Amino acid sequence: MTIAHQAINRPYGDGTAGYIGEGNALLRRLNDPYDVRVDPSTSEVVIADFSNLRIRNVTTGHVFARLLGRGVGRSVAWNLYTDSEIDTRQQILNSPHGVFWDSARATLYAGLTGVHRVTAIDRYGEAKTAIGTGSGGAVAAEDELPNQVFTNQPHSIVNYNSDVLLYSDRVNRCIRAWNRGTSGTTVLGVYISAGRVATVAGDPLSAAGYNGDSGVATSVRLNSPAGIAVHGTNLYISDSANHCIRKVDSSGNMTVVAGVCTNSTFGIEDQPATTVTLNSPEEIATDTSGNLYIADRANNRIRFVNLNSSPSITVGTRTVAVGNMHTVACGGAVTGDGVATTLSCSNPYGVAFRAGQFCFSTAGAHNVRCVSTTTGNTTTVFGRPPSNARGGSTFHEEQEGIAGTSAFLQAPRGLAFDTVNNILFVADYSNHLIRRIYLGPAP
Repeated sequence: MTIAHQAINRPYGDGTAGYIGEGNALLRRLNDPYDVRVDPSTSEVVIADFSNLRIRNVTTGHVFARLLGRGVGRSVAWNLYTDSEIDTRQQILNSPHGVFWDSARATLYAGLTGVHRVTAIDRYGEAKTAIGTGSGGAVAAEDELPNQVFTNQPHSIVNYNSDVLLYSDRVNRCIRAWNRGTSGTTVLGVYISAGRVATVAGDPLSAAGYNGDSGVATSVRLNSPAGIAVHGTNLYISDSANHCIRKVDSSGNMTVVAGVCTNSTFGIEDQPATTVTLNSPEEIATDTSGNLYIADRANNRIRFVNLNSSPSITVGTRTVAVGNMHTVACGGAVTGDGVATTLSCSNPYGVAFRAGQFCFSTAGAHNVRCVSTTTGNTTTVFGRPPSNARGGSTFHEEQEGIAGTSAFLQAPRGLAFDTVNNILFVADYSNHLIRRIYLGPAP
């Protein structure tokens, strides 16, 4: 369709996709430029050079210059760790485990188990310590400032509400809450002053172990708590070394909703959730109805607990009655992709849900796979496929901007969805990176 009858000029780029440095705009290359803006005060043009991973500007002399971006999609470099708010390209992440995308604040949080901190990466790509001193240690106080908190291998992270962030402090055997609001609030039965951190579940002053299924959450012993998830006002905890999943209600009362605490013997399937055993469960996730997905790591399965969908719900090829738990992925012998329940999986760690799909990471196979909740079909989306599964380093730029199944992961852990932009974040644990992949809309 003709919309103008004028000659068309090519002011910027040589017509070939790529990057060959800065300089004369007609002789330089762009790669998928997405957006253009003009500074009215200087007449300079600013271009989002998408696939070159740069923001570039063209001066009045028609010369390209780089404003932002090194041209490397990696979240971090390898030579610096600091508490300062700096560009993530200059920040080292040490053994990232859990990741959480806070869409309202446009901030990615990561639990760094190697340096005992929770790090925040903002919308501008700058990273800073949100919680922790950087020294692993026992919980020393309650209602304390976040930069004075001793953590010991913080793992999973999630929002309780718009002001309160929760994280699992694995070695300290507790779940703690950070009130980011401007006034005090009660979280799961515990009052927390504005800007402070306090324990809301588990007893960090007691030894790891088991002292019952239920009670006041801050008096119940946890043993290596890993994944956490929130639905409504309820908190769910993967009590990994006790082999069960616990719930804390808004009043701070704890109960068991899945697994048989202290029993890891593999047994029955598709029975009431508190009679089916788990073995070292790791990350957990809730669906839109508040049902649970569990990465049952040592059983090499992804389990589903129907907590709220009566009389039953179908997930892929499994129909699960309300109150029951069933395997919805893995536990089979097939090494490739296919029907989820026929697959063989090695050490599933992370699990994440969005409408129509759940995804899980397998630390043993160094990849991430996603399952359609409608058909039960599985697709490897990140890392080498199961038929060629192997871990690897991502030190080379060739590992950025390539197909997800051509990339190397090394023992991936936590997963988190940005459902607005259809992005999946992955804690690439042994490569010390947070990586992301665009998945597109759920199938």
